Amino acid sequence: MSIAGPPSTCCITGVRHSGEPSGSIKQIGQIETYFAYPENNSTDKAILFLTDAFGHVFQNNKLVADDFAKNG
Repeated sequence: MSIAGPPSTCCITGVRHSGEPSGSIKQIGQIETYFAYPENNSTDKAILFLTDAFGHVFQNNKLVADDFAKNG
């Protein structure tokens, strides 16, 4: 008996986010990294957002990181 059923359309359909990224690219050592901050530019908390195969240069991934930051 399998708990999971066959994949449905929602599993293979992507979502394209709209807008312009508001973060910036910075170096951590020799690693290029995308930084996104909340409106108050607080650095009290951090989320490490590991991207898919497209990496942090893909606009959709930047917009997702921006949305996490916007929501605190």
